[in-house]
Amino acid sequence: MNDQIPCASAQQFIKTLLDDLRYFVVQELIGLQRYPFPFEVNRDLVNTLRVSLYLNYSEEEIYQLSVVREPREIKHSTSSAVSK
Repeated sequence: MNDQIPCASAQQFIKTLLDDLRYFVVQELIGLQRYPFPFEVNRDLVNTLRVSLYLNYSEEEIYQLSVVREPREIKHSTSSAVSK
């Protein structure tokens, strides 16, 4: 019975610390929600991104777009490898 008392008090201590941490996190979030954003929202950009998310591309189209953006280089193994 005496062995369980320190364990129970340690668990209660950890639970109290976690409760305090949750409280401070929630308080921080509430505080951040009180203030407006320090910048102007670019509605054109938001609408463009929103529309682009609704476009459906096939896997082949996505691959072709990625090749145009970042061309792939085919690396051939050279025969100048050092042999023993």
